[in-house]
Amino acid sequence: MTQYFEINKMPVHVLTSSGFDITPGIDIKETELLPDTRTGNAPTFYFSSGNHGVEFEVSVVVAETYYFKTELVSWWLNKFHKEQTPVNIVTNAFDIPNDKYLLQVKNKKQTSKKLSIWKIRFKQYYRNNENFNSMYKQKANSLSPVDSILWKYQVIDENSPREAILALQMKLEQLGYFENKIMESNGEAVPRRPNGKWDRRMVWNIYAFQADHHIGFKQGVCDRETITDFIGYTDRYASIYAVGA
Repeated sequence: MTQYFEINKMPVHVLTSSGFDITPGIDIKETELLPDTRTGNAPTFYFSSGNHGVEFEVSVVVAETYYFKTELVSWWLNKFHKEQTPVNIVTNAFDIPNDKYLLQVKNKKQTSKKLSIWKIRFKQYYRNNENFNSMYKQKANSLSPVDSILWKYQVIDENSPREAILALQMKLEQLGYFENKIMESNGEAVPRRPNGKWDRRMVWNIYAFQADHHIGFKQGVCDRETITDFIGYTDRYASIYAVGA
């Protein structure tokens, strides 16, 4: 069972013991032509009907105690199914592209008084004729170097490894929430650059981002939801950074 599967930023418990059953969206049919010739040769022709997008199924553990924001996880899943709203899927499963999907709850099996297993089908959502082609790249290529590091962590704080703190600082700077100077007690402004060391302004920088994106109630705690928002947020004026630059 894993939590590294998110539907519209909602973490869900997915059973991975049996693996992921994924159907590629490229459908190619073979047609044998039987010409009336002396040799009776029958060449095979291949016809591609196009890329229809990836399709897969997962088994999700659902319980009455599983909440996302103010609603039950089961409420959200039923809502996505009923309204057929395209949802964003982010997962560490290598063969599943991070993209938009439509979901259907195929069946529900209650295995105990407290838990139920829901089998859910996902179908990649079509947006334009380039969408599916662009999604068959390796997972590592779908995130920037900084975002790839951030995605590895559930929480980033003063006890996190240097690479996590550095990536967080670089992301804050990229988005305009990292002060380039810090005021000392003697009134002197000291230059400040991402260095992988947690300082007293980090919490305030994180809180400023959270407040602007309506998650300020987290009070500067860089949890999974905040990290997801960091990765999902884009700024057309932002610079591009790479770890170690």
